[in-house]
Amino acid sequence: MAERLTVVVRGRSDLPQGLPVTVEAKLGGISVWWEGMRRARLRDEATGDEVPVQVAPAREGKVELTFQLPRAVPEGEEALFEVEASAPRAPRYDFEVVPQPGGRLSVLFRGKEVAGYIFSPTERLPYVYPLVGPSGVSVTRIGHPHDPEGHGHHKSLWISHKDVGGASFWEEGSKGRIRHERFLHLLDGPVFAEFSSESVWEAEGKPLLRDRRAFRFFKLPG
Repeated sequence: MAERLTVVVRGRSDLPQGLPVTVEAKLGGISVWWEGMRRARLRDEATGDEVPVQVAPAREGKVELTFQLPRAVPEGEEALFEVEASAPRAPRYDFEVVPQPGGRLSVLFRGKEVAGYIFSPTERLPYVYPLVGPSGVSVTRIGHPHDPEGHGHHKSLWISHKDVGGASFWEEGSKGRIRHERFLHLLDGPVFAEFSSESVWEAEGKPLLRDRRAFRFFKLPG
């Protein structure tokens, strides 16, 4: 019989539907499949409904369980969820991270792109574009439509700094450049998509620092 455990979510304040919940636990019998991923089944004890849950390795032999609350949990109340190991299945999930040609990564939800990560060597720095909202339209843009010169450095969602070791990484035309070096992991799943990368900040060919960044994408409720 598969090992089971119970996750208790207590509402210290009102917890909204769709809130991401992550816990670490020891759960034996979780199947190992494609690229070391694991599977489990989570059930809402109040309704009996199965809730999508994503499993990843954690510290000290534990696993990380992530799911979104299927219903609101009012302050002072609690919700119980039963978790058990389940059999492996084909590695195709609602969320996928898909490498594309030309220095680009796509985050897909049920086959449609919800975000892109641009890391081409022709770019001055990596950035996220598009970042699609519930309406199906990107909530970010490249530059400013009424000030293309003054705001050309506004690359949708990006990471930068005005002064690193005396070099600016902010404006277009500055000497600073952030070079994508490698991806650390790409993760598909039923609850979220995630990727992490390592980048090198350089000025005039000299490395000044390295950063590691991680992006996780959830579905909004409704």
